[in-house]
Amino acid sequence: MTKILMHGDPFLERKCQDVEKVNNKIQDELHLMATVMFKNNGMGLAANQIGLDRNMFVMYNFRKKKIRAYINPVVLYLGTNIVEEEEGCLSMPNYSVIVPRPSKLTVKFTDYRGRNRTTNVSGIYARCIMHELEHLEGKYMLQNLDLESQQKILLEKPWIKTKIWTDIGLLKKV
Repeated sequence: MTKILMHGDPFLERKCQDVEKVNNKIQDELHLMATVMFKNNGMGLAANQIGLDRNMFVMYNFRKKKIRAYINPVVLYLGTNIVEEEEGCLSMPNYSVIVPRPSKLTVKFTDYRGRNRTTNVSGIYARCIMHELEHLEGKYMLQNLDLESQQKILLEKPWIKTKIWTDIGLLKKV
């Protein structure tokens, strides 16, 4: 079984490369991602979380009971209403934090069949898309928190380490 990379793995701190063309290999990778996501009880999974350097993620829509692939996603609009809610991550199992995120967004992407799409989402789906997009940019949900909250988490959970904490001097470079 494909393993999910854990928080702190340097591969997760890299920006993912755009997908040139949707082909059988990309579709097979999307199937693998969906399988790993479901086996780990996730709602979304970015390609880099399983070691793929591809700008794509999968997300499960509970209402429609459908998985959607987002390839080379780009946010076109972020709503101005910011909602703070609890959020978890498959790369940080058994841990969650309150993260501020826009309640609505519009995203442009290529789908599983290679078609260009644009969709408006809100609520938990907007939250999930923003979370997965951050993974693709090499960022973590914790980087949305203020410095004081990040320091508190670091003291409570010393196994959680990120590049940002090293860069701002909270962690010494090893």
